[in-house]
Amino acid sequence: MIVSLEAIFLSTFVMVSQNRQAARSDLRAQLDFETNLRAEIWAIHIGAKLGIDHEHVEDIVRQAIEASDGTSAPKGL
Repeated sequence: MIVSLEAIFLSTFVMVSQNRQAARSDLRAQLDFETNLRAEIWAIHIGAKLGIDHEHVEDIVRQAIEASDGTSAPKGL
């Protein structure tokens, strides 16, 4: 009976720890997304100020991706 209680407490502790780690991971993923989005917006803005066509750059990147691994990038990218 004591062993069963110990197992219950340990499993509860493990589950709480996993939930905390999952929450941290979700927050980290959200911060990574926001950072990447800000960097992309800044890059587009700076490129526009320098007279670089964003669509042309996207076409070149898409071609490079297709050439590197043989697959095309998703249309949303």
